[in-house]
Amino acid sequence: MHVFHGVAYLLSRFIAPDKSYGAMIYTFADGKLTPYCQLPASGDCAYLEAVEDGPNMLVSYYSSHEGSTNIYLDVVPLK
Repeated sequence: MHVFHGVAYLLSRFIAPDKSYGAMIYTFADGKLTPYCQLPASGDCAYLEAVEDGPNMLVSYYSSHEGSTNIYLDVVPLK
């Protein structure tokens, strides 16, 4: 979990309704998690980590959604 600009973000793997795995960023406020941004990931994916970069967060993770397992870096706007 990270707090950027006063907003709490939880970066996690999730299970979709079709039982596949994905990567999601949630916001946390008032005791409630709210989906914020689903990342392009599936299959074997995990270990999301983020750093603040001005108005964005840089999120690294690994995923096997393109066949082989690779490491990705996404730019996600902050709220």
